[in-house]
Amino acid sequence: MTNPVVSIVIICYNGAQYLYNCFDSLLKQTYKNLEIIIVNDGSTDNSLEIMNSYIQKFNNNGMKLIICSRENGGMSAALNSGLKLVTGHFFMWCDCDDYYEPDAVESLLKYLNDNPDIDIVRGKCRFIDYESKKVLRIKGPKDTITLDAFDSLLFQTDAYCNTGVNMTSVSYLDKCIKDREIYINRAGQNWQLLLPFAYYGNFGFLDKVVYNYNIISASDSHSKKSIYKEFNRWNNHKLILYNVIDSLDGMQCFDKIEYKNRIDKHYRKKKVKLLRDRIKGKIRKATIRTHVICDYYKCTGCGACYNTCPHNSITMIENKEGFKFPSIDKEKCTDCGLCTKVCPVLTEESHKKEVFAYACNNKNEGERRNSSSGGVFILLAKEIIKQGGVVFGACFDSEFRVIHDYADSEEGLAKFMTSKYVQSDLKDSFKRVKDFLDNNRLVYFSGTPCQVEGLRAFLGKEYDNLVLQDIICHGVPSPKAWEKYKNYRLKIDSEIPRSINFRNKDNGWNDFNTCFEYGSKNYKARHNDDLFMKAFLKNTCLRASCYNCSFKVKYRNSDITLGDFWGLNKVVPSMNDDQGTSAVVINSIKGKNLYDRIKNDLNDLEVSLNSIISGNSAYVKSSNEDCGRAKFFQELDKLPFDRLVKKYVGKKQNIIKRIIRKVL
Repeated sequence: MTNPVVSIVIICYNGAQYLYNCFDSLLKQTYKNLEIIIVNDGSTDNSLEIMNSYIQKFNNNGMKLIICSRENGGMSAALNSGLKLVTGHFFMWCDCDDYYEPDAVESLLKYLNDNPDIDIVRGKCRFIDYESKKVLRIKGPKDTITLDAFDSLLFQTDAYCNTGVNMTSVSYLDKCIKDREIYINRAGQNWQLLLPFAYYGNFGFLDKVVYNYNIISASDSHSKKSIYKEFNRWNNHKLILYNVIDSLDGMQCFDKIEYKNRIDKHYRKKKVKLLRDRIKGKIRKATIRTHVICDYYKCTGCGACYNTCPHNSITMIENKEGFKFPSIDKEKCTDCGLCTKVCPVLTEESHKKEVFAYACNNKNEGERRNSSSGGVFILLAKEIIKQGGVVFGACFDSEFRVIHDYADSEEGLAKFMTSKYVQSDLKDSFKRVKDFLDNNRLVYFSGTPCQVEGLRAFLGKEYDNLVLQDIICHGVPSPKAWEKYKNYRLKIDSEIPRSINFRNKDNGWNDFNTCFEYGSKNYKARHNDDLFMKAFLKNTCLRASCYNCSFKVKYRNSDITLGDFWGLNKVVPSMNDDQGTSAVVINSIKGKNLYDRIKNDLNDLEVSLNSIISGNSAYVKSSNEDCGRAKFFQELDKLPFDRLVKKYVGKKQNIIKRIIRKVL
């Protein structure tokens, strides 16, 4: 076989920022007869768009790219989907956030061809810090792995289970993995391939770096874990290994029992050692740095960790872009693990699947006119006040910074009306909510989906006297960029505003204005002409997590979801009077009961949830990052705001520059 097809399976979930580097490393391979199968495991970012953009590039390079899209089910389930599509003669697999050396495929393939007695070959791996690009170490299995590869992999003695460094024949894959199916679990997929490979055949070792493994700062697999989380992880590993042992047809029953006993003993020792080390203080506490609780690109700044920490070791620190992230004080931290346990990004939850969806208008035209869309929020909030409750929402403070506050009177609700397109500072709102709840007060909390999930995680249990309302969120702009714009307006207008409205509807709901009202004059500009709104709508000044949002889901854990019913003219044209119509989604019985109490004050019509999503894709889809975002924030402190917007907002970049920026 002179030019066999090599199939490479890649799993991708929200890997948009890494795909360019991974794909480009494959395009540079010296061996060209490649079948690349990428499984899009329910990504909510623009991963699929990037995949599609590379199809022709691979074709032009004599390679084939196959894209398999599926609902999110985890790495092992996605790998099963990819294995089913393999048609080549040799097989490799890798992660979308890593990349190959240019001669990786050629070198591994040559080794197998030169050594027909070897069933699978492994090369060396270079470990790189993703942020600094510093090489941390180069690692490869010791020569002893060829003597007892199975034991070495099982107990991680002289081997490691990294992906990317391996190549075997497809015929050997089919011999080892029955029906090309491994046990479904959200981890351990590399074990489930390598252990059968090692049990049934012979390993070979190529003394050459073939793969580059990015260590993502503070990712779940590379950050220090609490004892509670580490123990859960190890218990999951044991379950995976037990299933692998059970799947090995050639292993005798008593050998399977013996291996399971050894696995159990191995992890008992690990647990005892971890406990002893923590008690004796041999493992140092986390140093003061930001983004240590969840991945930087996932952290929403919700503050659940800050509000939960019993030792006040966490503070919310503003980064250079103006967004707040948690920082841990090593002197105060006891490594109790509550911060990671409460983080909504790190917590997988099931979601409700039965909803009621409506197109709604407030019958009170004054309230509707003063609202961003159909004026539903004010009716819900007033009903809470009538029942003796309190309402939390986003508002301006005296200097027009956006914060979260509460009101316990109808007069106090006006400050929450209309949208504020800046990430709000929650401060200690979560603790205030809990105090009211524990004192049996009815509480209505309105916020972005990440803020609502953060509050739920902080509270840790359901409250009958809590109503959670989230929004259809486009993304949250930087408070620092907002301050920069306010200072620019002050310089231009020479007056301090009395009020600011992002969604003034004098020109109608569809063509709304941004308005600064002064004592002697007003500033008013169409949303497409205002400098700040340009940066917002072009996705240039949003938080990093907004491009890869964890909470863009169809079925939500909030009680009510509110937003604009864009595309109304296609669904309910009779309600489209250009004065604003709300999309209302009721996600719970509690939400339905509250909605029914205000129903007489509404013009409403029940619709399908899909009709809302079709007109307002922000319900389930993250914003696409603008090409100019990185430069925008790099020069935020250097350029006047008008020059900054003109230079970087919505500008198309050369594709080569875009790829370089993704890599760096």
